[in-house]
Amino acid sequence: MKPIKNKILVINSTLETSGLTNVIYNIYKNIDYSKFDIYIITLSPENSKSKIEDFKKLPIKIISLNLSRAEWVLNGKEKLIKEVDKIKPDIIHTQGLRGSYFAFKYLSNYKRIVTLQAILEKNYSDTYGKLIGRYFAKKELVAFKNATAKTVVSKYLKNHYQNIDSDIQCIQNGVESKLYYPINELEKTELKKKLNIPLNKIIIISLGQLTDRKDPFTIIKSFKSFKNNTDYQLYFLGEGPLKRKCIEASIGLNILFPGNVNNAHEYLKIADYYISASLSEGFPNSVLEAGMTGLTCIVSDIPQHIEIFESNSKQAKFFETKSVNELTDIFNNLKIEENIELINFSAKKMTIEYENLYSELISSHPTK
Repeated sequence: MKPIKNKILVINSTLETSGLTNVIYNIYKNIDYSKFDIYIITLSPENSKSKIEDFKKLPIKIISLNLSRAEWVLNGKEKLIKEVDKIKPDIIHTQGLRGSYFAFKYLSNYKRIVTLQAILEKNYSDTYGKLIGRYFAKKELVAFKNATAKTVVSKYLKNHYQNIDSDIQCIQNGVESKLYYPINELEKTELKKKLNIPLNKIIIISLGQLTDRKDPFTIIKSFKSFKNNTDYQLYFLGEGPLKRKCIEASIGLNILFPGNVNNAHEYLKIADYYISASLSEGFPNSVLEAGMTGLTCIVSDIPQHIEIFESNSKQAKFFETKSVNELTDIFNNLKIEENIELINFSAKKMTIEYENLYSELISSHPTK
């Protein structure tokens, strides 16, 4: 007789490639399928940047509602409820605005876990402006406050939201250790040739959207100011509303903008340093990926970056947010650190913590 497996349902807008989508993928790539059946419902049509084909390779069931915004208004609620009632999940786990809010509003008879990945008002205001940003943040926080279980991805976020509930659980994000790991110099040389990366340059990588919150201009200004910048080459991997202005500010410098790439792990493997000037984060996957790959990380001194390296401080060099002078000083004194202990935030460890939460919630919490 086959053991009865518990059903976990994820609801998300789409599976477009993003930090959040990567977190979801890492959880369910590593989950114990002998204990759990995984279902994912997406609400909107996928675009060309979707990661859905990767998800289809996993032993999970994907239901795509493919609803436009207008179609959602007409009959989205009914379609969502119908599909969820077919599944009858033991737990609904959401990590984004639409999935979390709709599960709260229409599916309150199911046990629900809501995970927050960031300081919501800050993130949404940076993307949509203060008025709309506050509105979106309020809706997601309502879903969070009313969830059966609440999780956040960093100690900093747990402290930030402690006024909501004293029983918030911190499960730090993790990345796939089979993809992000150091390589030797020979392997690095061959990979540089494959990627058409100069062999005689010291490579710095920045990975993420080109937005105000990521503050790419502090990096560009500092790179322009430091004395040996011709020996270096800086790559910004990502798109965003500031890309054109960043390119204009980088004229005459060894700075390239490849845009979004599907092989960021290869760029990290050939790099010498990783850099982030971010003003705010949840628990940034890109920094975890760089650190797991073995890079020295040059990062702003926000609490989330400090938390990542609290046990491995030698792997990071911190500068005050928006401080061109401090970052320039770091550039001027760079040297490759050898034999340093690396951070270890594996996707498997993250997944085990979610598995334990699922099992605990199913066994101990009364049905809603």
